[in-house]
Amino acid sequence: MSLVVERLYRYPAKGLSPEALAAVPLEAGRCLPHDRRFALARSDSAFDPIHPVHLPKTHFFMLMRDECPTELEIRFDAGRGEAVDF
Repeated sequence: MSLVVERLYRYPAKGLSPEALAAVPLEAGRCLPHDRRFALARSDSAFDPIHPVHLPKTHFFMLMRDECPTELEIRFDAGRGEAVDF
């Protein structure tokens, strides 16, 4: 049995809008490149940029809970290594 991928999306910023991809290079045992590479921390979160540690998704903006991020469209420029087009 063979599988066919009909649609492929990555989320440059965790919990926000997806980015449709036509193709992406994959490596066995690795995740989708640059998926959820960024996140927008809530002002009341415990995120410390000097000493970052993993935090639950409730510390960050997400479409599931917050209205304002629905207006953001985030794209990732792999060549530059940064999120663009906010």
